[in-house]
Amino acid sequence: MQKLNHIGNFLKVSENSAILKYRSDLYSIDVLNGVAQFMIGICNTVITKDNEESDIITVEISCNQKNIEDLVYEFNEEVINYSFYNQMMIEKRKIRETILERVLVCAKTNSVCKNEDCSQERMD
Repeated sequence: MQKLNHIGNFLKVSENSAILKYRSDLYSIDVLNGVAQFMIGICNTVITKDNEESDIITVEISCNQKNIEDLVYEFNEEVINYSFYNQMMIEKRKIRETILERVLVCAKTNSVCKNEDCSQERMD
């Protein structure tokens, strides 16, 4: 049976396996690989991309010990979580770089940024 699930990807469900299709412009293959690694003890996953021009990534999930529909729901929830985390990491990259740069500058001058110049920069 093929249907559209709650995050907008098509899935084909059988007794103990499911085939999910994700659009690569919405969910990167890195995110899907991360989720597959996270769920490695729970289910078996196979991730494929049809061809280089295609924007569809296919994920096949199989498991004998757990209800497949619950497993698909759990997999999709983790895809959403990983995608959100990945997006936040991209958006916060400049902040992390600035903090690291400031720490390295203070370490290089062998101070803890107690002089007025460092205090003024921290307030900005």
